[in-house]
Amino acid sequence: MKKQKKFIPLSVKWGSLICAAILISILATVGLEYATTSHLLKTKNRGVNQMVANEAASQVEAGLAKYETSLGQLAGLVETDLQRKKKMQDIEAEIKSVQTRNKQLASAYYMDFQTGKLHISPYAKLNLDVRNTNTYRYLQKKPQLQWMDIYKDKVTGAIMTSVVAPVFSGGRMAGAVGYDINLSEMGKIRADIEHDSNNKLAIFDAKGVIVTSFLKNGDGKNARPANSGKVEGVKDIESSTRLEKDFAFAEKIYSQKTAAATFHWNGAGYDVYATTIPKTGWKVASFNPQSEFSAQIGKIKKMGLLSIGIGLLIGIVFAVLIAGRLVKISKTCSKSWPKRRKGIWLQRLRSAPMMRSGNWPKVTTPCFTICAA
Repeated sequence: MKKQKKFIPLSVKWGSLICAAILISILATVGLEYATTSHLLKTKNRGVNQMVANEAASQVEAGLAKYETSLGQLAGLVETDLQRKKKMQDIEAEIKSVQTRNKQLASAYYMDFQTGKLHISPYAKLNLDVRNTNTYRYLQKKPQLQWMDIYKDKVTGAIMTSVVAPVFSGGRMAGAVGYDINLSEMGKIRADIEHDSNNKLAIFDAKGVIVTSFLKNGDGKNARPANSGKVEGVKDIESSTRLEKDFAFAEKIYSQKTAAATFHWNGAGYDVYATTIPKTGWKVASFNPQSEFSAQIGKIKKMGLLSIGIGLLIGIVFAVLIAGRLVKISKTCSKSWPKRRKGIWLQRLRSAPMMRSGNWPKVTTPCFTICAA
């Protein structure tokens, strides 16, 4: 026996087609909205990352500019004192006055290139000739205001740096004034910005040493793989092997004035945007947690699935109603169609020429003859 084909009601067929059409439409709409929203969120997060980095860089640059302005003024005072042939005690008094007014200055000093002596406030008796220092050599090559490398104070553990400016007298460089600066102020700038946003911050000096960052125990350590073991007195934040893997982004941000990269630390991923402070070559990097973007996308996915579910439910209800209505119309048409066909045939027959004129064709052959034939 042949198996009879399973009969699927017409209402089910039409309902299924309508539901499929509605589902495709909903999926296309939700998919398009998801792609558009995802792109907008990425663009927004990238923009926020840039804004945070640029804001932090401008604040750091402004903070450094204060020391440059102050040091320039001090250099001018010392130059005037030298021209007027004032005593060294007068110069030392001016240096002490500047140092005591600014709590961030660990020390202020005048390097006398004629005698090799260092006149410093707070006073410290140091047995050295300033003409044998790197600072002296740097200024001989480039006699202008310069920022030195950062270092970690062995006593206080504070992150420090120095800035020096040449002092001229009689057309030649007679010495230099300088500040040793406690960079804890940079840490406060970073903490304030992080408090007002979800982003993290890190500031690196020109060689890749961390000035301040959200990385635990990272301040004062090298984060640039290319300079691993090359910065005097500075340890790497990780072993050279791990440093090359985890901090690969550092090489990218040092190869460009501004750069975007990714960074993974302690199981968390970050989108990085870094910019440069021109005068010092320092890098300010903003780290936007990728988990934030994932959370935003997760909410959109949930809303998308909810929209699909609600839309499909409404679609099924309307599909059932529409399919039922179409079946009724179909049945009505199928019942009336034979009568309609018969009515059309009779109408055509009546409208034939011979029916209208009443003239039937003459039959010359008897019917029985035709039948017999």
